[in-house]
Amino acid sequence: MKDALTFVVLTRLSLIVVQFYIEYASIALLYYDYALTFRMEVKYIWSEKFRFSTVLYIWCRYALITNVIFVLTLSGKLNISCDTGYKITSALSVLGRTAIIIAWSARTFAVFGRSRMILILFTVVGLPCIVLHIVHIPSLKCLGTPSNRLREIL
Repeated sequence: MKDALTFVVLTRLSLIVVQFYIEYASIALLYYDYALTFRMEVKYIWSEKFRFSTVLYIWCRYALITNVIFVLTLSGKLNISCDTGYKITSALSVLGRTAIIIAWSARTFAVFGRSRMILILFTVVGLPCIVLHIVHIPSLKCLGTPSNRLREIL
């Protein structure tokens, strides 16, 4: 019985470590992309007139920074509770998801010759996704935080 419990605990810890490695790798890739494209971003986004499309761009591109907050919270690097960090990252991710839904809807609307049916379809499907995500945020809770030993490893 003790061996089975040890196996389960070690398996769970291994999965948590793999999750952190994946998070760290995605963050590294994200910042690598930022470094490669920052000059073009300044030229084509920040030096132009500020428009609604600029807001969508910011929300899409920089909502991914929530991964950093998430990893820092789970690893104990921030002085906030896991629940608080999870709620902050979820609230910020709403902006990114909203921007993606709006941009995708607008592009599809344009590609289909400004079809009202496409606009209605994306409104009927997209709006509930956004609203449900917003309503869900207050009830979010971490199901557990990594042990202190795991925090030392990471």
